Amino acid sequence: MELCSFSPCIEQVQRSCETLRSDFTDIWTFEILLRNYEIREWKMDHSKVNDGNSTACPPRTRRPPVKQVWGTMQLLCNHVPKKHTCYSRILKSHPSSACNFRMKIEVEGCMHGDLDKVYDTIKYIENARNIKIVLLLCCGDFQAVRNEKDMDSLNVPPKYREMKYYGGWAAPNIYFLGFAGVEKFGNIRIGGLSGIYNARNYCLAHHEKPLYNDNTIRSVYHVREYDVHKLMPLEEPIDVLLSIDWPLGITNYGNWQQLVRYKKHFKDEIQQGTLGSKPAAQLLEKLKPSYWFSAHLHCKFTALVEHEEGGRVTKFLALYKCLPGRKFLQLSILSFDHFI
Repeated sequence: MELCSFSPCIEQVQRSCETLRSDFTDIWTFEILLRNYEIREWKMDHSKVNDGNSTACPPRTRRPPVKQVWGTMQLLCNHVPKKHTCYSRILKSHPSSACNFRMKIEVEGCMHGDLDKVYDTIKYIENARNIKIVLLLCCGDFQAVRNEKDMDSLNVPPKYREMKYYGGWAAPNIYFLGFAGVEKFGNIRIGGLSGIYNARNYCLAHHEKPLYNDNTIRSVYHVREYDVHKLMPLEEPIDVLLSIDWPLGITNYGNWQQLVRYKKHFKDEIQQGTLGSKPAAQLLEKLKPSYWFSAHLHCKFTALVEHEEGGRVTKFLALYKCLPGRKFLQLSILSFDHFI
């Protein structure tokens, strides 16, 4: 049995979920926001889409807008959501069967605009190993459109030139998770937190607007407490979490001595306990994802976080930026047990 319910505030959502857990599993909560839409209908090609939760990009006959939302039809957003309406929960009472889900993906560190080089590298790996990579995860610094001025060179109509806070399709087969978001790819739940931690701006709102001055051009990519709080209440397991920042203290769970041999300037920060992001560490402790991928510090580092004895374990991986001879790309075969 499946049930859908609506609540006007997060407090009611939390109380309802606590009560429903005695009889229901797979409780999903969605925030419903008021938007104005211009709607264009299209016929879905079911041979290219696995299920209703797939993030596969539908076929298009014209250039896609910069800001899009995935649904049962293509939605072209004229305005960013400005008003909260309610929360929706979808619950399943009796999952029918379980299966083991395996997926070959590539994880990339800082992109820095070198998408073609990354694609060429993936193609080489596919040909050399006779495998198919189904998903590329970029941890940060994508640098496709950085600000309003960059959009002058973007070949789309002016009404579609919009910075994408809430995420969506940036281009065919390229999906942006937003400043903080969660999406499903097949049966894998992928979460993301964008931005660099800066204590001075952490509790502020997203007040920056183009054209940026010397201060806002830096603060616009600082992570905000509001975005972290959107991820903290998640109850369903997160399989993969992406961030540009490393979680604070993650070096305690890996070979930090080897790290400082070629990143000597990290040593003082590691010993003082200041290397990394405090909000990211809080999310790591709360969400306990199976995998955490990061970028930013331009080096490869691995760690294994055991959250409690015999409990969930998080495999952490950080990668370099895209440069010849550097470890900027990692082939990962993810395997999860999920109910269908």
